[in-house]
Amino acid sequence: MKKLKFLGYGNSFSTKTKNTSAYFLYKENFILFDCGENIFDELRHRRPYNTSKKIIILLTHFHSDHVGSLGSFVFFLRNEGFNKNDILIFNPETKNLKNLINLFDISEDCQLLKSLDTIFGDKIYVVKQKHYKKYSYGYAVLLDDMKFFYSGDTSELSSKILNNIDNFEYLYVDTALQDQYGYHMTIAYLKNMICMQNRKKIVCIHLPDNLTEATIIEAGFNIPQQT
Repeated sequence: MKKLKFLGYGNSFSTKTKNTSAYFLYKENFILFDCGENIFDELRHRRPYNTSKKIIILLTHFHSDHVGSLGSFVFFLRNEGFNKNDILIFNPETKNLKNLINLFDISEDCQLLKSLDTIFGDKIYVVKQKHYKKYSYGYAVLLDDMKFFYSGDTSELSSKILNNIDNFEYLYVDTALQDQYGYHMTIAYLKNMICMQNRKKIVCIHLPDNLTEATIIEAGFNIPQQT
């Protein structure tokens, strides 16, 4: 099974790695999860989309460490020769997504992807999650060579995922050392929710500087391999 490739796996304030963002290739499509404040620099430097005909950006929510350089990336893609029909952006909150695209002034440079079924059929589905007082959206991917769940930011793992954990090779999950407000899952929460047998499936993302790799590995979980 293929793994997601990460451009960064840090939280908003991480000094050790970039904002959390990952990608994979599907047929002739480059699929990107989130595009935070410092992710455009990684995309411009690495250009992992070079062999792709379409760019599909799946946003988990609208905090700036997840969407902050979306406008720059879209403008850059147009300069690279991609047209409006080649750049598709998706989030279930269509009204908020339209507002974001208008604020970035990229409405003439990209399209809203209204349904994932158009491209993926039933192989990718959205999972609605609590993120403090609002919502974030995770993505369950069940393609032939990739079976994973990508949480984005959330304070808890959905029962829809936990009850079907055997269907996934990996769960890429938002993890903090502590969280007093209810934005993120803590490593203590994950240890309580995930049995030892399944911990090898868990890849901790959106990491703060005070949550060390040693603490994650000691608990039986993993960290991403940054490309």
